[in-house]
Amino acid sequence: MGRAAGLYRAYEKRADPNWRDREDRREEAAEAAREEAAERAAEAEATARQARQARQQKNRQSQEREQRSSRREQDDQQREAAREDRAAEGRRRHAEGLDFDRMRQPCWAKYEEAFAIFKERALGAGTFQVREIPLPPKGMVVEAAPDAESWRLHVKQATLRWHPDRWVQFEALLVDPIERALLKQVTEGMFRSVTRAKLRGFGFVRFPARSAGMWCPTE
Repeated sequence: MGRAAGLYRAYEKRADPNWRDREDRREEAAEAAREEAAERAAEAEATARQARQARQQKNRQSQEREQRSSRREQDDQQREAAREDRAAEGRRRHAEGLDFDRMRQPCWAKYEEAFAIFKERALGAGTFQVREIPLPPKGMVVEAAPDAESWRLHVKQATLRWHPDRWVQFEALLVDPIERALLKQVTEGMFRSVTRAKLRGFGFVRFPARSAGMWCPTE
């Protein structure tokens, strides 16, 4: 059958003068089919590549979202831990309060010197701690005076120093609410003490006896 088919094709070529055109058209059709198949394969590959890229991008975005969410959770945990630490420190400091014995100065001269240094340092640095505020010697909210006129002048100076309005600029330097509360405690307490001393008058003042612990030697 193969030989007969070959003879038939040879006869067909001799009998049909347009056989070559027909062969060319057949080859062109086959080539066009191959090109179309190659194009479809290329399009399919491009589509698959785009799908892979889209999946990879989606996976990256999902991982990035998870990482951002994890970082946010860590940041929230750290902020919450920091808030708890600050709250615990504030509760501890509030429970401990202030050590007034450490804040009191041994004599009035050292108190005036320490207060001037504190004021200059606090305003220059823009911050301070309430425990750094120097207080007058124990039992001496007003400086001792030899007569009533001098004593009234000392009362006026003490009243101006501890008046709450004079401490507004210092309160603005404090960020911690615990420190602000402690500052209010100190200033209002000192102002009340000065007011009580003023109401009692010079004749009722009981200044402590002269001693090395309360009076500084004259240089």
